[in-house]
Amino acid sequence: MGSGGSLSSVSCAAPTFCVAVGSDNRAQPFVLRGNPASWRGGVARQITLGTAFGDGGSLSSVHCMSAISCVAVGRSSKGEPLEFHGNPASWSAANARQVLLGAAFGRGGYLSSVTCVTATSCIGVGEDSDSAPLVLTGNPVAWVVADATHPGVTTAPGTVEGFSSLLKSAHAGLDGVSCESPASCVAIGYDQDEAPILSLGSPSLLAHGAVGRPHVSTSFVYGSFDAIGCVSGGCFVVG
Repeated sequence: MGSGGSLSSVSCAAPTFCVAVGSDNRAQPFVLRGNPASWRGGVARQITLGTAFGDGGSLSSVHCMSAISCVAVGRSSKGEPLEFHGNPASWSAANARQVLLGAAFGRGGYLSSVTCVTATSCIGVGEDSDSAPLVLTGNPVAWVVADATHPGVTTAPGTVEGFSSLLKSAHAGLDGVSCESPASCVAIGYDQDEAPILSLGSPSLLAHGAVGRPHVSTSFVYGSFDAIGCVSGGCFVVG
């Protein structure tokens, strides 16, 4: 694995069973699974991707519904969103899928975060090659460009500490998504002015609804939300 690597995300299906994903120093995705108390270098599995993926890639997020049902997302070295699904014990290049994005998305992009509300309904968020927020919804087994959208902007221009809350088209992205129920999801990220943004509602609203800024004090106008978790009617974000 090139004597190193990094982990980007972890999901636990039980107290003693977790799956972590990232990339190694050979620019290939790799996976750790099982009891994290026993994880060692020898437990890591490299997923060697071939020329169809640009000879490599990385995984940035994983969500497990059970020990044998996980979805992981990231980016191929070819510059397209990368997706794995099913049992992580058997993931290989044969299980990898690229979502080939067309001209409307700059012909590429990546997914930063994924969450699933059912085994066949997941939401992936990230950024396209035009540096605009990207959302993929539906069954990850069959994700295609038709499932990809750009979130909309707020319908009326508002301000937070003097800044417009309209999402600009350049250099903005979504870094995290979490769902408490199939109808209640929150996606978070940053806009062109380096200010936090969020979108909330059902998966369809995340894909087609408004994105805005939270009301924050002057001390927090700049920055980004990087990760989120929602439970029991509340969400926690860090960034």
